[in-house]
Amino acid sequence: AAVSAVFVVALIVTAVMADRRLYGFPAGQYPDRAVLQQIGARLGPGTRVVAWTENYGKALAYYGKLIVEPWPSPSDLQLSALEGNHQTEQQLVDGMIADGNRYFVITGPGARDSSLSTFLRARFPLVESTPTVQIFDMTKPGH
Repeated sequence: AAVSAVFVVALIVTAVMADRRLYGFPAGQYPDRAVLQQIGARLGPGTRVVAWTENYGKALAYYGKLIVEPWPSPSDLQLSALEGNHQTEQQLVDGMIADGNRYFVITGPGARDSSLSTFLRARFPLVESTPTVQIFDMTKPGH
């Protein structure tokens, strides 16, 4: 009975929130929609990418029509380490390449200046770089 009650509440909350679409923006009004669509057009619909973006890459997946594996946030990495699963950036990237991801996409105002960007620049060719977007080709390591 308790499980049924939780399910009903979740169903009602989902129905009430459905009009909000993606993170509270009306359908088609996401502020970075055009940029995310351009990324998807450049890389090709259905391409597998790793993304360090806001909201775990959900908007990039939706508007860019890409298959997105989110890069873990700092708090995700801390939690993983507390669970005894500490991995270096290289180990994480190697695993994501093994999963079939072809590109690494970083978006946001600090895209070019992040330590993650520096790490990736040393290992992969940069195929696009703007103040808010960096795209690395993970199919060509050691460029």
